[in-house]
Amino acid sequence: MSGPLEFDYIRAHESTSHESRPVTALTNRRSECRRLAVELVVDAKLETFYAVRCPGRAEQRTPPRPLRCSVPEGIVFAHPAALPFPDSSFDAIACLDQLELTRREEDLLGEFARVLRPGGKLTLRVPATGALAGFDSFNLSRYLVDVSHHGVRAHEPSEVGWRKHYSEADLSAMLAKAGLAVTSTRRSRLIISELLEFIVQTRYRWLKDDPAAYERAHRKIDRIRAFEDRLHIPGGFLITVVAAKPRASRD
Repeated sequence: MSGPLEFDYIRAHESTSHESRPVTALTNRRSECRRLAVELVVDAKLETFYAVRCPGRAEQRTPPRPLRCSVPEGIVFAHPAALPFPDSSFDAIACLDQLELTRREEDLLGEFARVLRPGGKLTLRVPATGALAGFDSFNLSRYLVDVSHHGVRAHEPSEVGWRKHYSEADLSAMLAKAGLAVTSTRRSRLIISELLEFIVQTRYRWLKDDPAAYERAHRKIDRIRAFEDRLHIPGGFLITVVAAKPRASRD
């Protein structure tokens, strides 16, 4: 089957402390500051589900991964090119380390612009182009698997093939096309956590496929990432961009 039922499968199997709520339960109260945080549902179960449920899918493009949208009312799962929210619903949107894994990134940015209120801000964090881009753990891991014909490819970037990297000019142009204006940029993160991530992927995905051990090690590396992300590092591995939706002009 195709369409919404595939996303129902994800909703039914997601392990989360929040109960998924139907979109019809959402409100659009303009008197409060409303925030939206999004992340892709990135899980090996997706590949398994499509392979079992949709024979022959390998020769086709799988449906886009759904977004997990955290809103004040709870969690909503949505198509990345069609967010189920009214226009001008949110004062702030956070999309951290997700755009580079999205197949239809310009469509997603367009949706962010649509659901932002005038004056609202989007915070976007993505891997940067430059000297440190060659240390991308997911891309190094794919090189290793492809060359050796051994091990398991990382499923996180499988929808786009390779984890994408962006320059500040790339981001400014994409955001401008969506109707958003960049107000600030910041570089952060060394490559310590990326190298540790590559070691963990080699140990638990290339030498031996052990998802549980990988997740445990990954959580430890996340603490190092959190520390690195607090540091302002010119030429760092990541770019964080804040973009605003222009307010309507008054005649």
